[in-house]
Amino acid sequence: MPGHPQEDLAALPDRALVERATQGDREAFGVLYQRYVQRIYNYIYYRVGHAVEAEDLTARWTFSFGSTLAARAGGGASTNR
Repeated sequence: MPGHPQEDLAALPDRALVERATQGDREAFGVLYQRYVQRIYNYIYYRVGHAVEAEDLTARWTFSFGSTLAARAGGGASTNR
């Protein structure tokens, strides 16, 4: 939950991080982001072939994913839990 050192969260499996993120734990979301952002960017870049567009689409995907987790937490896109 919020307040745990990120080092502890980094050892958790994805399922546990998603569970925490859906409960509003922004640090858990940050660990998931760090774990997957490069892979997501690489895939999008492979599909579109343009770095700037891939960066934009990666940012949009990240926002969408974060909003989905926040909605599941019951706080909408701007949850502060």
